[in-house]
Amino acid sequence: MSNLATFVGLPYSHRLNCYGLVKLVLAHHGVHLPAYRTRRTAEFVDSVRAEWVKLDRPEPLCVALVNVEGRPTHVGLMVGRGLMLHADAERGKSVIDRTDTGFWQVEGFYKYAVGNT
Repeated sequence: MSNLATFVGLPYSHRLNCYGLVKLVLAHHGVHLPAYRTRRTAEFVDSVRAEWVKLDRPEPLCVALVNVEGRPTHVGLMVGRGLMLHADAERGKSVIDRTDTGFWQVEGFYKYAVGNT
């Protein structure tokens, strides 16, 4: 993994939402994700499950699908033991948060598999 500090503190926007940040960081690491037209982040995982591999445990730069208010509507990237880089709309920027505090309810970890293996 290259220096992820470059991706911390980026301003949240329509284009740089949670999936936009995942797409940007993975492209920087040679993994090119498709553009999804949906605004509901979790729908991209549900609609294209064949393109994603569910992992038993997190790997560096895998996608964490996160439940917010009981629904999988947020994604981030695992960047260390219990650490997730994600775009936080409430804070207005990209941040790294711990996933092991009980606040974030991670539903699963995924790796994009099409054309990047």
